[in-house]
Amino acid sequence: MDNIDSTSLYRNILKRALLITWHHKFLWVLGFFTTFLGLGSIYEMVFRKSFQYDILFGKLVGKFTTISVSSLLISNNLDKVSVFNLVLFILAIAAITALIGFLVWLTIVSFGALIKSAQILDAGKKISLFKSLAESRKKFWPLFFTNIVGKSLIFLFLALTGALLSLILTDNSIGNALIYFFASIVFVAISLLFSFLIIYTSCFAVLKSKKLLLAAHNGWLLFKEHWVVSVEAAVILFFINLLVKVALAIVIILFSVPLMILLLIFYSAALSTLPTAAVVVWVIISVIIMLLAGSFFSAFQIVAWTLLFDKILKGGVLSKLHRIFG
Repeated sequence: MDNIDSTSLYRNILKRALLITWHHKFLWVLGFFTTFLGLGSIYEMVFRKSFQYDILFGKLVGKFTTISVSSLLISNNLDKVSVFNLVLFILAIAAITALIGFLVWLTIVSFGALIKSAQILDAGKKISLFKSLAESRKKFWPLFFTNIVGKSLIFLFLALTGALLSLILTDNSIGNALIYFFASIVFVAISLLFSFLIIYTSCFAVLKSKKLLLAAHNGWLLFKEHWVVSVEAAVILFFINLLVKVALAIVIILFSVPLMILLLIFYSAALSTLPTAAVVVWVIISVIIMLLAGSFFSAFQIVAWTLLFDKILKGGVLSKLHRIFG
């Protein structure tokens, strides 16, 4: 590929990421599974979840309560359970656990496959879906621990942010409220930091075959040196994400207009079954549209981050703020 003019860094990367994602539909399949990691909208998640203290902790407490009550009921009625039903229950639990494990494996491997495919396709080479998955499978454990540790830390700091923001609402002291507010901003910033480290550590593990700790260390050094570029790219992708969601909502609304007309015709003609069928068809098509859009955009964002990572390593990258004020 040609060298990128620093004055058009983001425009060039976004254009290349868009073309790569659009012309290689198998990336959408990888993008579908990668959406479960939440990396595609990590920045939106950070800002949204940090203001949802009750939801964050309410769900956690609710799950612990459900587990406790279920365990109590099972233990009190264990003597009434037949051996056959107990075996079926254990098999069902084992099957569900295996299915969840497979989905986790597929999600992590798809993430790595997207990173690997982005670099190969950007270089003008070819790679298939199964080849990319096979290559990424070798990097499963570094990617798995990177995401597990990174996401756990993100949710920890988001929980602390929610707790601090709730204290602002209950504390009448202006001084304490200001302390809580600025501390919550720090926690949000730390959460964003870990989201960047997940991406850069994963890129080092997949593209440079670095061991987990070394990949994390290199990811930190890369972010520390180019944190302004990273934040600028995140802001751009954040607003693109919002635009895509608005566009998707408009498409769904426009698609709903013919349905409304059909429903009026069916009801006026006293056709009882057709309205239900029309609604079912509308729901199916709407879900398909949203799945395609979400899968495409998830793949697009990871491809864009991979291209940015690749460009940063090659050197000569200047942030937009540096170009304006530097």
